[in-house]
Amino acid sequence: MSNPSGSIHRIEFPCSVLKRIEDHVRTCYPEEACGVLLGYDANGGLITVTEFLPIKNTADQPLHAFTLHPAEWTSVVLTRPDLVGLFHSHPHTPPEPSAKDLAELEAFGSLLRIYAIGTPFRVSDGFRLKLATYEVTLPDHSGSIGHLNDNAGPAAPSPAHCRAQRYHLQPVPYASLR
Repeated sequence: MSNPSGSIHRIEFPCSVLKRIEDHVRTCYPEEACGVLLGYDANGGLITVTEFLPIKNTADQPLHAFTLHPAEWTSVVLTRPDLVGLFHSHPHTPPEPSAKDLAELEAFGSLLRIYAIGTPFRVSDGFRLKLATYEVTLPDHSGSIGHLNDNAGPAAPSPAHCRAQRYHLQPVPYASLR
């Protein structure tokens, strides 16, 4: 199925990947957890996440921020062509992008198709993760929202263009697969 607009309509996660993300958040709590999402674009507006790789949070204040461990992040960028997105947790706030998240997205947004944020909440048998998923977009020269890293979408913006404009995160629904 072709997707002429190039936009993402849905993101799919196997239950095993969601569990791995949840386990990583639990291990890192109360600090922010972070990692990368690996997968593929089905070229029909569907991204399928096949794997989650935790990355160490090296932020000076990890209770309220995340910084991807530079060597781990660089290794993923250079060796994993299946990089599709980034995940981090907001242990104490809703899973919505903060102003800091959006500002830091400028440094690596061109490498991502999707961005996910999770917030843990307590339930009787432990905790669960409220997950919010987003498509990474960048306004194109016409002022409309363009799509990144998609052969069907606009050409990748030049570095000067990236500095002049801000990346956006557009909410996209996700589904878990059994």
